[in-house]
Amino acid sequence: MKKTRSILIKEATGGSLEFSVNPESITVSESRDNIKENIDAIGDVIFPGKRGLKTVSISTFIPSAKSKFRRRGSVQTDLELLNRWIKEDVILRVVISKPTINFKAILDSKSITVREGDLDVYIDLKLTEVKDIEIPTVASVSI
Repeated sequence: MKKTRSILIKEATGGSLEFSVNPESITVSESRDNIKENIDAIGDVIFPGKRGLKTVSISTFIPSAKSKFRRRGSVQTDLELLNRWIKEDVILRVVISKPTINFKAILDSKSITVREGDLDVYIDLKLTEVKDIEIPTVASVSI
């Protein structure tokens, strides 16, 4: 089956994981933090909130060295990279083409499944958006 999109997860220092096999589906979620209240004599009302954090869920597999899908590196190298990303809170860039998705994220969760007789490693990843926060500084005044 021909690849219809590219999926790349990379860190600023150079470590990256590009999937050579596209998952059957990718789920990108966005939400708003709305407030729903019940007001006497009116009933339910909603107060629009701000946009919540994006999340992307990916379920795919890392091909073994013997697989025709393996491009470079090893399964072990890819798993070590994922382990470091989750243990060290590495800020990542998630880039997906068609449709274009590009945002900073942190690896929120990962699960790995191995199957008897199969050297491929099946993974489920959840990445959550990281927003830059600019906190203004206030100059202190001596009295």
